[in-house]
Amino acid sequence: MYLFDISGGSNNQMQGETIDNLTIDAHPTEEAIVIKYRSTNIRTHHSSDCQKLINLKDLNDDVDVPVLANVVMEKCTIIPAVMRQELEQMLFYLQKRASYRNKRVRSASSLSVTDCLTTVASDWSGKVDINQLDGYVELLYENTAEKSRGAQCILELAKTEANLESLAKNETLIGALARVFREDWKKNFDLATTIIQIFVCFSHYNQFQTTLSHYKIGALCMNAMEYEMKRGDLWAAEIKSLDEKNVRKCRLAIRKQQNLLSACISLLMNLAHDINVELKMVRRDIVPILLHCLNLRDSAELTLVTVQFLLKLSMFEENKAALDHGDIIGKLLLLFPITDVELRKTTLCLLFNLSFDAKARSKMVAEGLVTHVAPLIECDSKALNLLYQLSVNDDGKAVLTYTDAMQLLMRDLLTGSGNEVTKAILLNACAEKRNAQLVCGQDGQGLALLMETALNSRDLMVAKIVRSIAFHDGPTQDMFVLLVSWTAVNILFQNSMPRILDVGMKFSVMLEDEYAALGLEFIGAAALIKVADWGSLCSSCQLVEWIGERLKASPSVNVPLQLQVVIMCGTMARQLDAAKNLMPLLEAFLQLVHSMQEDDEFVVQLLYLFLQFLRHRELANRLMCADSTLATYVIDLMHDKNPAIREMCENALVIIGEHSQEWARRIAGERFRWYNAQWLDTVECGLPYDEGTVIDDDYISGMMFGDQFDDGFDLTAEQSFYCLWCNLFLTVLKSDLMMKLAWLWASASHVQGQRGIVAVWMCLCCAAVLAYCVSVSHSIVLMSAMWISIFALCSLLSSLYSMTITHKAMERFSYGLSRVPVLTVFSTTVLAQLFSIFLSKESFEHLLSPGHQGAHDASTSHEHDIGTVGKCFCIIPKTKIMYSYSSWPYFVGAVASSISLLLSAYALKNQPFQHVLTSSGSSSLQEHAADICHALCWVVPGLSRLLLPRINSMVLLAAVSSIMLLLCEHFRHDFTWADPVCCLVLSVAIFSTMWPLSTYTGMILLQTAPPHLLNQIDRCISEASTIDGVLEIRSRHFWQLDFGQLVGTMDVRVRRDADEQNVLTLVTDKMSSVVNMLTVQIVKDAAWQSVEASSVRGGHSHGGEQGHSQNAEDKHGIQESSVHCHETTSCEDHHDGGHGRNHYITSFDRQVTNTDLGYVNSSVNSQSYVHSNDGITYH
Repeated sequence: MYLFDISGGSNNQMQGETIDNLTIDAHPTEEAIVIKYRSTNIRTHHSSDCQKLINLKDLNDDVDVPVLANVVMEKCTIIPAVMRQELEQMLFYLQKRASYRNKRVRSASSLSVTDCLTTVASDWSGKVDINQLDGYVELLYENTAEKSRGAQCILELAKTEANLESLAKNETLIGALARVFREDWKKNFDLATTIIQIFVCFSHYNQFQTTLSHYKIGALCMNAMEYEMKRGDLWAAEIKSLDEKNVRKCRLAIRKQQNLLSACISLLMNLAHDINVELKMVRRDIVPILLHCLNLRDSAELTLVTVQFLLKLSMFEENKAALDHGDIIGKLLLLFPITDVELRKTTLCLLFNLSFDAKARSKMVAEGLVTHVAPLIECDSKALNLLYQLSVNDDGKAVLTYTDAMQLLMRDLLTGSGNEVTKAILLNACAEKRNAQLVCGQDGQGLALLMETALNSRDLMVAKIVRSIAFHDGPTQDMFVLLVSWTAVNILFQNSMPRILDVGMKFSVMLEDEYAALGLEFIGAAALIKVADWGSLCSSCQLVEWIGERLKASPSVNVPLQLQVVIMCGTMARQLDAAKNLMPLLEAFLQLVHSMQEDDEFVVQLLYLFLQFLRHRELANRLMCADSTLATYVIDLMHDKNPAIREMCENALVIIGEHSQEWARRIAGERFRWYNAQWLDTVECGLPYDEGTVIDDDYISGMMFGDQFDDGFDLTAEQSFYCLWCNLFLTVLKSDLMMKLAWLWASASHVQGQRGIVAVWMCLCCAAVLAYCVSVSHSIVLMSAMWISIFALCSLLSSLYSMTITHKAMERFSYGLSRVPVLTVFSTTVLAQLFSIFLSKESFEHLLSPGHQGAHDASTSHEHDIGTVGKCFCIIPKTKIMYSYSSWPYFVGAVASSISLLLSAYALKNQPFQHVLTSSGSSSLQEHAADICHALCWVVPGLSRLLLPRINSMVLLAAVSSIMLLLCEHFRHDFTWADPVCCLVLSVAIFSTMWPLSTYTGMILLQTAPPHLLNQIDRCISEASTIDGVLEIRSRHFWQLDFGQLVGTMDVRVRRDADEQNVLTLVTDKMSSVVNMLTVQIVKDAAWQSVEASSVRGGHSHGGEQGHSQNAEDKHGIQESSVHCHETTSCEDHHDGGHGRNHYITSFDRQVTNTDLGYVNSSVNSQSYVHSNDGITYH
């Protein structure tokens, strides 16, 4: 007979309660089984953690374990039958533990799996007293059994919140626990787990975490987890070769190991509330350890606490890379389906955090997460939020079709229980055609209910869903026309389009934003319905009159509504009857093109409307008159930089050319002038003459042409005298001084320039005042302040000069003078560093040379410096000035230098110098100032808004210069070294401030690309390499032109049958997201090798013979009958002055005939295209 008793509650499961998360474990000291489970009331949904203790008596080697297991399961009915094997293993362990009661555990080096199972029983009764704490601590110094007993008693005390403070103050206790864990955690899992659980009780409260950090408990846990991971892998490999008896022992040891890991992770997660501690854990590779723990799915508690810790780590972007590298998504998906409610919610939250990354979201969809999440949206809001993230992915929308999510979402929406997330998911899902059909239903009842809901509740999101459904062609659009009723009871309309238009026309013009937005959505939905009878709708709804009123309204009143009206007109114009009704509004459409020419979307839609007009032959004949304004607009837009606009214009011009021969000739002539604009400019204006450049091989110096003859005109004496004075006046105006100062007058033409000129005069006055102070005091720290003022003056002058430069391409500079602001800032900062080095040298001379030290005592050692400064400003004579003991120069100098620096920083907005100050790296002075500001904000939190942003370098320099001047004035009477030391400190501050600025601008001048854009450039090049027809992209070079533009060049080798213009457009589109100005060389495959060879042979060739006639007798004219524009096949490697751009221009042969009509018949071997955001130029 087996004697045992059950404590901890009723043996039978209570009615109306569910049991889950049941675990079976052995008592650490007694011969008893501990059963832990969670009880949930079905009615109240209240959950509570419960525990039962089954004490086994007279358990010895003669007891039959299977029979004892049957008795235990009969007495304790909450143990399910599937856990019988685990119960037998636990009883077998307790049976064997009694026989090893008096044996000592061997050392950790020889520890085996069986040894880890050894624990010692005790006579602990389970009752503890805080007054006996000293006795419990003494047990920690005894043998293993006593240590386990003492640790268990202390754990019971720690579970009471009132005892934690007194326990934490006992340094002997905490030290003993840390020592025992450090020494015995490898030998006894139960003891180690108990000690960690004690520390977990402390870690729940922030005031006790400092004590745990002092004893390095977190580091001990990290060491223990790293060791147990390695040992667990060895056991997993060892278990394959063990017999059945040892396999059970090994599995039990692994289970205890997982309990220890669970306790350690709980402790570390609580300590990680301090961000600095969490950062240290991340550096110790806590993320790979946690990901390894996800593979140990036997312990539900370990899995839960691991996912909770990963959820906390996933809130920081820096950790997501490590999580993705460890395949966290794949490991989390292995947990599904999850029965544990808390684990499921935590897992969904973790996946939601990860889903904001596009790659992670795609991986979730690819591995089938949508099918797991869709059934959970009924009972879990976290699942609904995650499903919204997945619905953003196109594949995720497609997968939703094969789940019950669409039905559940529609039910929640129509019953009123759905929230905004529900509507957003439906809106995303309806972008997929099959999902839209599911929402509409077979007979359109779903669509009718959605429209009725949108009207009754005035729900904008539901209206957007209706508009999204209208986007799809086929049966879904037919439902808008063939829908019989809006409700299931009343038949209101045989056709839903009149009501849609009526609601849209009525609501869209209302002043209330709610109604206007709702009406806009219905107008947008109607504009997508192509199958409606628009001819009859125009007459029944008075649609044309309403459209005319909207088009004639001011474009700034309601631009989105006008755009939707234009789209609707484009849909209507597909039908001839409706197009005829819209013809009276043609002038309004053309006026709208003129007023909205900056909006590419408007222009595209209007061109689509015109294209629909032209496709009706009856209307096209009326539109294509000799003075057609429509055709003129289309021709003007045929070379727009937007590819969609160019495509629309190309289609429209094809139809225009088919209907009118006159317009066909005009279009051909325009295309000829566009493609050959450079050659035409050369012929009409002549090539620019440059000395040393031979334009024509047949030209001889002094050669007279037929039009160079003496016309007999001669000037009289008076005329010559008058011309002489005019030439003299023009010479003065064109003098170098006037040309150099012209930019100063040009900068005064706008408000910023006027402010800058005022600031320049103020800085000039401050510099003069400082120069006078230097002449009075002979102080080198004041000299430093004077040079700072000169630096501020130079920075303002460079900003004014930058306002007047041109960014347009010039003959000598391909990109204009865009780099001049960069060069001015670089020169100014380098100048500041040079005079800081000079002042540092002067400071050391004053400190080391007695002659220099005596200078302040009426010495004249530095008279030459002061005299030189005086000459610079023309106000100070080069004379001996005795040292003055007055203090006013220092105070005045501090104010003047501060004003100069503040003016240089804030006088002009968006100046180049201000851009460099904000974009360059922080100087050492800023870093030290930031540390001081953080310390001040810690003491006075209210200063965080003022001090925590990075302080302007010029403000810091002004503060340092003022402080140094005031310190020098205070100590100069007592210490002779005060002046040079203050000057030395100020010089170091100037150099450290200017170094990041000159480094930032110097990298731009060296034609380097910003490091943060290199990956984007490589990605764009990779995408461009995949374009159909592209064989190779080579000779690419990208560099930063100025503070805001990135330019580049590349050669693109294409197949012989590829469309060069299409390839050029696609390549530039791929690169336009990163590169502002791009030069693309398109080269056919057959000509690539010949071009390279000729490049090596020909060297630098610049066009060869252009415009030469076939008639050898006339070498300088162009025949009207036949013109050959020929360029040699050499490759040009041309260095553009000031920019260093390399252009690889492959030449081509083109023959132009029939110059009267403008037709072009060309035989093209290879073509060169130069593309920028302003347009495309064909060379």
